[in-house]
Amino acid sequence: TDVEVRQENNILTKTVTAAHIFSVLLINNYVNDTVTKKLKLREALDIALKDTDFKYILRAPESEFPSADHENFGDKNSTELMDEIIEDYELEIDVDNYKIYVYKKMGKRIDFTLDSRYNMPGITIKTSSQNSTTRAWGYGALKEGSNSTDKDPKYEFEPILYVHPDEEKFLIEGKPRWAEPIKDETIKKSSRMVSALKKHVNPYPEMTIEADFQKIYEPKLLEIEQDFWKGDTIHVLADTAEGITFEDDVRLISIQYNPLDPYSSPQLTFANFRKDIQDINVDQAKRLRNQKRYMDQLFKTLR
Repeated sequence: TDVEVRQENNILTKTVTAAHIFSVLLINNYVNDTVTKKLKLREALDIALKDTDFKYILRAPESEFPSADHENFGDKNSTELMDEIIEDYELEIDVDNYKIYVYKKMGKRIDFTLDSRYNMPGITIKTSSQNSTTRAWGYGALKEGSNSTDKDPKYEFEPILYVHPDEEKFLIEGKPRWAEPIKDETIKKSSRMVSALKKHVNPYPEMTIEADFQKIYEPKLLEIEQDFWKGDTIHVLADTAEGITFEDDVRLISIQYNPLDPYSSPQLTFANFRKDIQDINVDQAKRLRNQKRYMDQLFKTLR
């Protein structure tokens, strides 16, 4: 979907980026029908993936995913509906071509250590508090006959101010860090809004770790160490002669490698803030979706 051409000293290089079919095909599949009722997970997935070639495989019993109340579920493209399902049912997905594997939580804790002294030649640690927030307002469904443009709109329940329990530790100049308010017409119970606000407000800095992995073929290690994959949590230890740079158990969210070179060193990315393994694809899909909407609107204006 993206091509970059660079010429330097008569040498031409081309970088081609291809989005996964999950992002490209689902964004172009529109579900016209809508449903307003409580849906089990399979029912919601059947609606979101209607008229597509994608099949889902549950990696956990459906009973582990509580049914969710939906209002006008549909009338969107499949990517948007899958985003809603991931959030409403608190699940994670991993996509292999046209197969969508659905997990309550992907991966497990693995007995493996990335250590800068023998199998991790490089590590980059990035910490950001730009998205950190300590409080937010939540506005649910309006009462029948009321309008959000009214001077004093009436809601099914009073707007809720949620303040994170650790707010005092993350103030800036003694002031709270506000998140955008949640305004959701589908939320009709205060308990659901509190749950949504708890997920929405997060004061903790986001940490991303990128590490180079060098596979060491040591027979003694093979006997005690386990293989790992996306979603797994492993131990990472980085130190220098001056002391330990970083040490913690962290969750692996992506693996980049050269499929043409079985001996290449994969680059591993860990994070403490991703809601699920599919967030990277979801973010990419949202960007494509917004771009498509912009182009559609532009063409309408030009007409």
